[in-house]
Amino acid sequence: MGFSTGEAIEILGAALFVNVVTLMLVAVLAPVFPVKGKFRDAVEGVIVSFASGAIFGSAFLLLLLQSAVLLLLSHFDEPFGAIWRWAALVMAGYLTKGVTHIVLSLVVCNSVDELKNPTVTIAPLVPPLPVSSSKENTVTPMQRARVASGLLLGDVAHKLLDGLIIASTFSNCNPRVGWAITFSMVIKEVAHDISDYFLLVASSGAGFKPALALLVKFCFGMAIVLGTVPILVAEPSQEQTGLILSYAAGVYVHVAATEYMPRAYSLVEETPLLRLGCMLAFMAGATCVGMVLIDMKNCAQEALLDRLGQQVFAQTAAATQQALAQAAAAAAAAA
Repeated sequence: MGFSTGEAIEILGAALFVNVVTLMLVAVLAPVFPVKGKFRDAVEGVIVSFASGAIFGSAFLLLLLQSAVLLLLSHFDEPFGAIWRWAALVMAGYLTKGVTHIVLSLVVCNSVDELKNPTVTIAPLVPPLPVSSSKENTVTPMQRARVASGLLLGDVAHKLLDGLIIASTFSNCNPRVGWAITFSMVIKEVAHDISDYFLLVASSGAGFKPALALLVKFCFGMAIVLGTVPILVAEPSQEQTGLILSYAAGVYVHVAATEYMPRAYSLVEETPLLRLGCMLAFMAGATCVGMVLIDMKNCAQEALLDRLGQQVFAQTAAATQQALAQAAAAAAAAA
């Protein structure tokens, strides 16, 4: 499976689109985002719920379905082999974020975690930063460096994975799947990058100027483009693409189930109407991604159906031939 020049440009363009649009939305939303109060909690809860719905929709409606089809095609004569590979990669993807968190925590000495809410995995969009007016709370240059390095190293790691996911979904015969994943990725990154932005510009965080924080985020975010390169160069097989998408689905399920929705519920747990609003936002996010399935033709799924049809036809033909042979033998015996 090779990529044409047009397909390669589309993949690189989608990766660049995620980085540019995310940066633009952060630059627009961050200055006007409410910094405190119940209104902030409500806005953040709705945004995070919408993002969670889009991520869940991408995982269950696109990634899990597509990866299962590709693996079944690759192991058509041994479906159990496809099932265990699919399940193992999904679970490996689910655990990846936790392993990455442990490694980065050891590297940066938990400096980033100390600035985030310890009861949830995802940081608030506007984190509750400590006041640094006294000498005891003064943030040293080394602490600022640790905060910045932790945030940016984590950003590079998951942007590389995002680029890998984008290229793998576009390697499918229908680019609508790739653009649907790109759309959900923008939503996910906005919710994540606003949090990072406030930690980078906070006086008790990295202490960057706003313009510098945006520039640094953009430069490190270009790792998403680098993440597409292995797929463009290696041109993975159908089975390898299925394995990558299975792994990506596990990552997406973890992000949506253990980071975004718990964060949303923690913000609105005392207000039933706001919780209902978060549920509606979740459904809206999933629906936006699911709409890509309307009238969508997928050559991988069509190929699987063709293989199934061929197998049924072959089995029917074999059974018919056997029945005719038995009938002929019985007739010969009777004669």
